[in-house]
Amino acid sequence: MNISNDCQLVLSGGWDGLIIIWKNYTFDVIHTLIAHKGRVISAVFSPDDQNIVSCGGADDRIRIWNVQLGILLYEIKGE
Repeated sequence: MNISNDCQLVLSGGWDGLIIIWKNYTFDVIHTLIAHKGRVISAVFSPDDQNIVSCGGADDRIRIWNVQLGILLYEIKGE
């Protein structure tokens, strides 16, 4: 679980590979991202809260997501 720097959003990553982004205080879901195969090891907001950086175990990937649009921007493949 991670809270955005402006405390407006919360995200969590689970064993199912999903990242869920919701509004803090109201808990309205903004996006459910199919982020990784297998569990999400880590997911954090960027310093400007515009993006999320996540990494997964089974797929050996680091991914960068746009928070507002809920889309994948960039992917780095492990070896």
